[in-house]
Amino acid sequence: MKCPSCHEKNNKVLDTNVIGYGQMIKRRRECRSCQHRWTTLESEAATAEEVVKQAHKIIRAYDSFKKVMNDYD
Repeated sequence: MKCPSCHEKNNKVLDTNVIGYGQMIKRRRECRSCQHRWTTLESEAATAEEVVKQAHKIIRAYDSFKKVMNDYD
C-alpha cells in the first residue's frame, strides 16, 4: 500500500477493526517515511481462481481486479 502523501510503500498498520458484521476490515495506517496517517476500508473481493469458459476461451475473473490490486503494491 502506498502512502497517499509521499507515495512510499513503507508503512505500518496501527489498528485493525472488523466492521459491517464481519464484511469489512478498517485499518489505521502510518507512513514510516513522513508519518502521515490514513484509514483504509477493505472488503473481500471475488476469488482470483474463478474461471469462466466461454466460446472455447478461458477468461480469468481476476482480470478486472488487476488495476485495483496494483494500487496496493
